[in-house]
Amino acid sequence: MTEMETTEERILDCLAGLEILADMQADQDGWNSIASRIYDITNKCMNWFDFTLYNHLLYKIEHTPVLYQQMLYQMIPHFTQDDKVISHLTKGLLGENNEYYIEPNGLFIDELYDEVYDICVRDHMESYRAGYFEKEDLVGEDLERHLEFVAYAKENGL
Repeated sequence: MTEMETTEERILDCLAGLEILADMQADQDGWNSIASRIYDITNKCMNWFDFTLYNHLLYKIEHTPVLYQQMLYQMIPHFTQDDKVISHLTKGLLGENNEYYIEPNGLFIDELYDEVYDICVRDHMESYRAGYFEKEDLVGEDLERHLEFVAYAKENGL
């Protein structure tokens, strides 16, 4: 077995573990279905910003083992706070001593977060301007996010 085959197996196994944590059917369809499986998990279980970030990565960057490995590694803490489960999934993905870790080349960088934040603000402002919701209907975190997005949109001409 080559190192690449081992890395692919580890990615598929970690993805199956995340699907189980997300209360979804673990699906072993193989390498070509990873992007759609990540999309399904993030769509079901992540907040709007994180879903947009992962979705943007899936469409912006070439699908490679490093992309999938880094995405799954970043996703693990979204699904559990149990240190044993996190450790198990991380070791399964990266190896006992990180021997399968692939050095990323700028996947989760500030520029990407800024780009995704702009997308989220634009989407939010389009919905607000189209009348899909009123400021008065928002409470708590939703109101805070709305006010933050409105201020950002004004500052950046969105």
